[in-house]
Amino acid sequence: MCGIVGEICTKPERVDMAKRIRGLLAAIQHRGHESAGISILMLNHRIKTKKAKGDVLEAIPSFWVVKRRGLAGLGQVRYSTTGTGASQKERKKSERADPFLEDDEIIDPGLINSQPFYYDSENKGRISLVHNGNLTNAPILRKELEKKGMKFETESDTEVIIRLICYYLRNPKLSMAQAIRKAMSKMKGAYSCILLSKNGLWAFRDPHGFRPLKIAKTKDSWIFASEPCAWHDREVKPLKDRAHNVLSGEIVEVRIGNRELKSYLPKKKARRAFCIFEDVYLQAIFNLKVALARFGFGEKLFLGYPLPGIVIPIMNSGEGAALGYHFAQSKKFPGKAFYCPALYRNPKVGRTFLEPKQIDRIAKNKKKYFNLFKVLAPMIHELAKTEKDIWLIMIDDSLIRSNVSKTLIKVIRLILKKLFPKLFRRIKIAWLLSSPPYTHPCYFGIDTYEREQLIAANKDLEGIRRAIGADFLGYLPIKDMLEVAAKVHDLKTSDFCAACFSGKYPIKIDPKQDKMILAVNTA
Repeated sequence: MCGIVGEICTKPERVDMAKRIRGLLAAIQHRGHESAGISILMLNHRIKTKKAKGDVLEAIPSFWVVKRRGLAGLGQVRYSTTGTGASQKERKKSERADPFLEDDEIIDPGLINSQPFYYDSENKGRISLVHNGNLTNAPILRKELEKKGMKFETESDTEVIIRLICYYLRNPKLSMAQAIRKAMSKMKGAYSCILLSKNGLWAFRDPHGFRPLKIAKTKDSWIFASEPCAWHDREVKPLKDRAHNVLSGEIVEVRIGNRELKSYLPKKKARRAFCIFEDVYLQAIFNLKVALARFGFGEKLFLGYPLPGIVIPIMNSGEGAALGYHFAQSKKFPGKAFYCPALYRNPKVGRTFLEPKQIDRIAKNKKKYFNLFKVLAPMIHELAKTEKDIWLIMIDDSLIRSNVSKTLIKVIRLILKKLFPKLFRRIKIAWLLSSPPYTHPCYFGIDTYEREQLIAANKDLEGIRRAIGADFLGYLPIKDMLEVAAKVHDLKTSDFCAACFSGKYPIKIDPKQDKMILAVNTA
């Protein structure tokens, strides 16, 4: 999982394209923190690329952006799922690198797997590509291309995609769209991609639609992005028949100076398999459908675990479900239902789940939240008048490795003991999840390959409860989760990939696949 964006002008004139791409990327920063990069098609039809470790505003400095006006561009924020990822220590070291230099002027070994990837094709000139997802047959494709004389330099499946397309572009009779279609016929797994060449921009998505890829039109450009929140500060026009989606298996082409897009649809439709975890955690809550889904998850969660008490969201992805839970709770327990964001999330700390190293996940957890528990005092005293047990109902989106829950519950108990010494033993912590137990690895764009790290794959419900230190633990049943998501998206429950919860993968996978599967024999 990462975030990708692209934009192309509908008029043959240069604009502050680097600034635009940087702004789009910053809006989806929550999808990746390891590195950021952009490629810009300049007025002379040369493609310039800049990438560095860290967040967008650090990796792409303002003085580089202001000098890069252009016709089109693309970018990515990285969360590594194939190939090594940059730890926090490595990202700090990279800040000392010379920010003036571009990627074709200097090679930072630590950026070997960062995107965009660019390649000089024989007939189409330089092309640049960004990718969200995971190819499940990347090792096979790479071996085939190596036999045909192609050399690989990275550990990334994205390099496999761009070199496969360039292999087909050796045939001068093939258009870019035809080369992409031929490559897609070979590729298996999850891929949402944007490709930039001197002639325009192409966006394409795997036949199953695992990962999102959105599209929007403004008065002077077309925009592509992993999430619609990328363009929330831009005035976009409604699109008929596609609801701002690049369709599953579709290739969308926009040429330089062309106001209209061209669509190439697949001849056959494959089974839909949209990742349900996008709704649970990955996407930002200010996507309307995601907000509705999470609210619905919370309502269903209350039906399974109807508790009076104080609802506290684990910000930010637990907030929608917490609101849904409290909405249902307040109707059943009037006067005994409270809502309080007592754990305010530090906006400077990114998502701990996205860190590639366990040591960094733990370090981030310790400084992720601000304690606002004093605000609970009147609510706790009110409940103490009528209730034997005073429940703090913590609503989180999911429980993967249990880093957040263990840390928070330990800290919360220390705070409660200090603030409410007389009531401390009556205060109970319920940890409720707006998704089912996460029991299986994801092979389609989330870094959860190691099943031994997944707490629900190794412990039963009571074992998990004891491990995290909660008084009560509850999960949303998979049936309820899929029914809510299907209703919100106007899809069938079978149109989602929920393999991480069920173990039922929509396509054949290699259980031996892991993050470093392409690390062997790399240059």
